[in-house]
Amino acid sequence: MADSDAPTPIEGDAALIAALAAGATQAEAASRSSVSERTVRRRWAEPAFRARVDAVQAELVSEALRLERAAIVKLVRERMPAVLAEVMAGESSTPMTKLKALEFALSRLDRAERAALGRDLLGQIVPRLDALELALDARRAA
Repeated sequence: MADSDAPTPIEGDAALIAALAAGATQAEAASRSSVSERTVRRRWAEPAFRARVDAVQAELVSEALRLERAAIVKLVRERMPAVLAEVMAGESSTPMTKLKALEFALSRLDRAERAALGRDLLGQIVPRLDALELALDARRAA
């Protein structure tokens, strides 16, 4: 189908896509977007519409992962100075024990940041794999 022949989004698509991408059932999505459940089922059957829902859902997941990563790193960074100060102030600890405790604390910070980065990358890869699977399914069906 040429670009000029492509169907134009129907009224209510934005709200419908947002509701479905957020995990609403078809009935809930119909109610939220002021369309009938039959319309939701009909639109859901269209591969292009599903791809749009998947893309919005991927954006939501990616943003959630980004926010989660930022929150974890912020929490670790906020608490790290207090933990390090407590370790250094410990009078019963030897310098070697303090050094080991510092190394451990810093490795945890690095590990938290790397884990959060891994979730970010996963959030970017999964939607791409889903899109490739849809394209492959469409080719097989053609």
